[in-house]
Amino acid sequence: MSRVAIIDGDMVAYRCAASCEEEPLDIALERADSLVERIMYETGASVQEMYLTGSNNFRYDINPNYKADRKDKPRPKWLQDVRKHLVVGWRARVSDGNEADDEMGISQCAADDSVICTNDKDLLMIPGQHFNPVTGEHRVISPHQGMQ
Repeated sequence: MSRVAIIDGDMVAYRCAASCEEEPLDIALERADSLVERIMYETGASVQEMYLTGSNNFRYDINPNYKADRKDKPRPKWLQDVRKHLVVGWRARVSDGNEADDEMGISQCAADDSVICTNDKDLLMIPGQHFNPVTGEHRVISPHQGMQ
């Protein structure tokens, strides 16, 4: 059985694009590739599933002010280019109707040997293996810990 790295593509795209505001696009794409390759190495995964948040999100139907505090903040210059690169080069999946986080949690719960790879603390409610690529921390979250 192959270990699956369930990667937060939103994190990869945003971090790599934001770190290259004064650099050419090629540098942002190289950083994205390097980050994904490092995640694969550090988790011992041989397969990856990467998720990006799409434009459709049921949460806006429930609360139109969901993430309203972010709407006026400028996005990194290369963000859309890096996202496209992740879709084309790494076969990242763009979620429809929900967020990448939702897809990652569903995938983790359905997999036999997987590790969620993100720095997003919200996903610590999902039981199983976790890897934070920013801090390098590996954790195992029990069902009880996830409920807390």
